[in-house]
Amino acid sequence: MYSIVETGSNIDASPQYKPMIESMIAEYKPAEERTKPFRHQQNRHSAMESESITKQVDAWLQDGIVRKSSSNFASRVVVVKKLQAQVKDALRDAEEAKAGKEELQELPTATQRSSSVCRLSESTWPSC
Repeated sequence: MYSIVETGSNIDASPQYKPMIESMIAEYKPAEERTKPFRHQQNRHSAMESESITKQVDAWLQDGIVRKSSSNFASRVVVVKKLQAQVKDALRDAEEAKAGKEELQELPTATQRSSSVCRLSESTWPSC
């Protein structure tokens, strides 16, 4: 958001935020109590999801968004499918139905309430 990047001991931030960030780092004192490390059990992912996760993490590593870690703390990866894919499928199905290739009986539940999907091919769906 503010394009803050830590490079060694220098902080690359907007001039208005730089003094505040430097003072926060200088005044930071880690908690005295000892925190117990945790690692969640890994979720199983399909081969396609695993490949997608690997590609995304590799891209983030290359872009400098994330870095390799040897931390004792780890959380599981959760893959969330985009709703946009369902909307695109519904639009494609409506176009195929319009062309007479197949009949579209009902939209997927997740897209039924979307106002942009309710008026496909100039007709109103009864579920909207």
